[in-house]
Amino acid sequence: MPVPHRNLLIMACAWLVLGIAVLFAGKVLVPWWQGYGLVGFAVAAADVFAGRRQRGMLEVARELPQALAVGARQEIGFRISCRENCDRRISGWLYDRHPPEFRAEGLPLTFEATPGRWLRTTYRLHIRERGWYRFEGVDLRLRSPFGLWLIPEKLAVRSEVRVYPDFTTIAHYTLLATDNRLSQIGLLRHPRRGLGLEFHQLRDYRQDDMLRQIDWKASARAHRLISREYQDERDQQVVFLMDCGERMRAKDDDLSHFDHTLNALLLLGYVA
Repeated sequence: MPVPHRNLLIMACAWLVLGIAVLFAGKVLVPWWQGYGLVGFAVAAADVFAGRRQRGMLEVARELPQALAVGARQEIGFRISCRENCDRRISGWLYDRHPPEFRAEGLPLTFEATPGRWLRTTYRLHIRERGWYRFEGVDLRLRSPFGLWLIPEKLAVRSEVRVYPDFTTIAHYTLLATDNRLSQIGLLRHPRRGLGLEFHQLRDYRQDDMLRQIDWKASARAHRLISREYQDERDQQVVFLMDCGERMRAKDDDLSHFDHTLNALLLLGYVA
């Protein structure tokens, strides 16, 4: 159903003021008041009829990545263009029916579509929940040619998206590792020898070596004491246990404790 716009309200207020003036001026202004009302009604009727003809003249496509990261702010774009049967400029507002779990910034979007050209407009979504979500469609408010009415239109621009844990910290870690700046996140590498059971090398005996480190066969061949040097075992399995209880659903900022823990677990697993 068409909605009165600002210009129509201004016309109605002017007609009302003219009617009040008629009460004080007498019959002199009555023809003007009647004529203004008839002309205004005819213009409003013609404008709403022309505005209704604009329905179906726009083509709207949503630009959305296939996967989103929880906790991130994602830019959502719309490509708006006129169809072949469009012969005039069409302006108005667009509201995206995004999942209610997300918080939008920048809606509604204003646009002005010109025949033969297309435009792109964007807004931002704050992703706060993981899972599978659906964008149902878009709501348009088309401005009539004289700007007296807003013509509503709904377009079934449906999209589906999957929200995953945030992998940006892993990408940042990878960049630091590539740039040899791992110390910035507190990661220092140094060999740990003599503590594991994996053989590393043979070397001369030292005073602090234990007897079990002495390689007697190598010592007999070299005619001096030779010790085995060990290092920590590699290619070990790392197991993470994560609490999935009810208390993990409590939120800290915009994310739950479970999401914060899951993001940290992914980074720790990648580092390991």
